[in-house]
Amino acid sequence: MTMFTPIIKPLCNGDSRIVNTLHTHNDILGELITDTRIYNDGYNRLISEIRNLRGKRVAHEIFSIDKERSSMYGYYLEVEPEYRSSYMKGFRFGEIMRLSSLITMIENNIQQLEILSKNTAVYFHSKYKFVPCITGFDDRNNILKSIIQNGGSFVEDLIKRAAELLAKIKQNPPAAEQREMVQQTNILAKNYIARVLEQQEQKTHPFIGAIDMKLTAENIIENKDFFNALFKRHGINYSI
Repeated sequence: MTMFTPIIKPLCNGDSRIVNTLHTHNDILGELITDTRIYNDGYNRLISEIRNLRGKRVAHEIFSIDKERSSMYGYYLEVEPEYRSSYMKGFRFGEIMRLSSLITMIENNIQQLEILSKNTAVYFHSKYKFVPCITGFDDRNNILKSIIQNGGSFVEDLIKRAAELLAKIKQNPPAAEQREMVQQTNILAKNYIARVLEQQEQKTHPFIGAIDMKLTAENIIENKDFFNALFKRHGINYSI
């Protein structure tokens, strides 16, 4: 496989945000190019797009970089409609987008990338080491209800813990205790997702509503072998 070295450069003159251009190869679509530019929506956000050599867009993501806070926020990741069918899922466009954002994090010294994941995409993002980072009480309750309702003998202990937390919440404890149970739910959800993925039971264990998730620089370093293997899979000459 031909290995392509990413083009890494400042976004434009006078803008210190570092972006990348990736060249990857698909056996059916041929060469694909992932590039990033300013997204002209008035909010100083960016857009990364995957296009084929004819210029047709197959996927994109809208995000922001805050170098002062060492953070990024992903607003929207979408594969174009004609590539969403089960027949088209092997193209791994979402995976390429995640690798592009990973390079952006590293090159800008970003410590955390946050996203609001659709409930249908939680397991997808979890595969790339994102973990739940909810802060709201309603989000917490929805996660607990999801775990309880979905069932499954392989998560029986986690269901029991979710039921205990929900019962305690219904007793209306003090705000500090409520916030602590939000963090406990984040940990519980992380373990639950990992176990569902291990059993490949994603379809029968959906979540209620969207979930805030994050990928940290620490998680990237801890999982560098995993990410480096993905770079190699797509012919991207980059390593962590």
